[in-house]
Amino acid sequence: MAIPPEPIEELLPRAQLVVVAEVTSIIAQGEQAPIPPSDPKRKGGPQVPLAEQVVALAVQDVLRGEGVTAGAELRALKPAADYDLSEGTQGPFLLAASDTGDPPFAILGRYGPDSYRRSVVEEALRASQG
Repeated sequence: MAIPPEPIEELLPRAQLVVVAEVTSIIAQGEQAPIPPSDPKRKGGPQVPLAEQVVALAVQDVLRGEGVTAGAELRALKPAADYDLSEGTQGPFLLAASDTGDPPFAILGRYGPDSYRRSVVEEALRASQG
């Protein structure tokens, strides 16, 4: 059974930039970790995170952060996680500075932009400011 996404209130303090964006391309695809043999006692098969990706994001709106405007293109790392991104994926992206600086941002959250509707992110941002 899948683990639920982290509460938005736990991720927002780590997010330096919150944007509504669309994945316009997959710049790089990491190597997938080997899938171990199935354990007949475990339902759903082995849990192996999907490989990291570097993606280009077309920013549609900036909900938090400075130095980025709508229309900008950002590069971000999707760490090894239980989801993959593909061209056309849209939604709110919570971004932090990457550990390496290249790409400049890392996507936060166990399941990426599918975790929270824009209205949920906006409400959490308002609550965190006041």
